[in-house]
Amino acid sequence: MNVNELGFLWYLQSSSNMINLLLKYLSETSEDTDLRNILNEIYEISTYQEQEATQLLSEEGYKDTPFFRGDDIYSSTTKLFSDQLIIEILKHITSNGLRALAVQYAELTDYKVKNFYKKLLNDVIQLDFSLLKLLNDKDLLQNNSFSYKKADERDGKLFKVASTQQRPLNAVELANMFSSLQCNNVGVALCSGFSEVVEDRDTKKFILEGKKLAFYQSASLSDIYRENGIPTTTGLEAHVNKVKESPSGIQL
Repeated sequence: MNVNELGFLWYLQSSSNMINLLLKYLSETSEDTDLRNILNEIYEISTYQEQEATQLLSEEGYKDTPFFRGDDIYSSTTKLFSDQLIIEILKHITSNGLRALAVQYAELTDYKVKNFYKKLLNDVIQLDFSLLKLLNDKDLLQNNSFSYKKADERDGKLFKVASTQQRPLNAVELANMFSSLQCNNVGVALCSGFSEVVEDRDTKKFILEGKKLAFYQSASLSDIYRENGIPTTTGLEAHVNKVKESPSGIQL
């Protein structure tokens, strides 16, 4: 096993360790039965992911060093996020996980590790389909048609794309920016929620700075899309509930 593979497995094990606690909390606070079923499905895959990565690392002599434990969740009944926001968080986790797994899979040369990643990719792709169906069933799928203007028909800004060239953005560039827009929309909501419940002053300040950065990126990208005739939706922070106690410890 080479350095790349050891690094990928460590990343997989450590990120799964954190995500598993978050998934367990979200499952216990979600109200919709269909959503809870998908949460449990994701939790099962993520748990397998953490355990298998830990086993592969231990075979190479690396000890299991979990970052988080069950007692990092203080109150599993405090519902900080609405069910709709939970779905958006799951979309974010699944899409980011799928991208990371696909990129890392291409770099693997160890047969055992590559086969492990292959199974994970298949499982996460199936989860992606399940989330898509859930969004469609709940009428939350953002697939409304719109009139996309060709570059020469737009009145929007020209963007500097080379040292000597300015032009409107094309469809490929706009498509590649969309994941960043979605990521920052979720980021604003997460920072809004955690900044309300965290007690440590330095941590609160850090989270609020993150919220400001995520909001700036989300607003800027939304403006670019509107200028190019493409509707966007923001404001996920409105789905953060007011709660009296923090659901997790400061470390998590």
